[in-house]
Amino acid sequence: GPPHVGKMTVALHLAQLVNCEDPGPGPCKRCGQCSRIASGHHADVQVIGLPINDDGALGTQVRIEQVRELRKQASLRPYEGRTRVFILRDSELLTIEAANSLLKYLEEPPANVLLILLAVDEDALLPTVLSRCQRIELRPMPLPDLEQILNADYGVEGERAALMARLSGGCPGWAISAAQDSSILAARLEALKEQISLAVADLSTRFRFANSMGSAFYRDRPRVRGVLDFCQSWWMDILLYAVGVPDQAVNAHLAENLQVQAQDLTVNQAHTFLKDLSRVRDMLDRNVIPRLALEWLMLRMPVLGRQAA
Repeated sequence: GPPHVGKMTVALHLAQLVNCEDPGPGPCKRCGQCSRIASGHHADVQVIGLPINDDGALGTQVRIEQVRELRKQASLRPYEGRTRVFILRDSELLTIEAANSLLKYLEEPPANVLLILLAVDEDALLPTVLSRCQRIELRPMPLPDLEQILNADYGVEGERAALMARLSGGCPGWAISAAQDSSILAARLEALKEQISLAVADLSTRFRFANSMGSAFYRDRPRVRGVLDFCQSWWMDILLYAVGVPDQAVNAHLAENLQVQAQDLTVNQAHTFLKDLSRVRDMLDRNVIPRLALEWLMLRMPVLGRQAA
């Protein structure tokens, strides 16, 4: 499922389900097992994600050493629960060696172990790994349902709840986080303002942006991916304005900016650039040098507005 749709929440729910002390059909969320899993202190529930490099930067791939350690831990009996649970985040970022090592484990898994793979792009996983898993797809919620949750459970009212639901794309993780932390919405607005400025900027400004994001990619890959998400969201909305369906725009609260920039853009230009953006995201997944990929994207970005002249 997409980012923030609730993959980790479901994984932890499953971990509680197979270890809950209550005999009922679902996890009680109250017993010692459920409480310790929810707080992240259960000895038999481990989350494996991208490693931290020696320089303190977040790694870009899940390594074979991590899978070997997972297999070693999985061979041990549960310490405090009934089932050992391993949650592998970013499983589409497994190296080939790590994926093959995991494949050998999946062929004969122990009976008291649950392995959960979380992925945004399942096509990036080896087909042989996928074939040995039970697939669960999580899709975004209908926006009215998410608005109701924000209102009833988090006290977000009226237009603000509608805005958060719309900006999240139906992914409750982001919407709930934004409801609890106002800086998230503020940061998103700043990122969109940067995209508005880039659309009318000269090439030297665009290259400075590419250089900055390219350097940041090695330290904070999720942040750069988030910036590209904002870029995609903005240009998709420009396309919607260009084809005359502004009511479908996600960033409708910035309608004046969208209308002005859409006037200088053809539908074909917007569509082509969105394809270029998807291509760059694929390049970054395949470990192309980030700065070069982002510079190419800046060269492909249409120049909008009189300011750019």
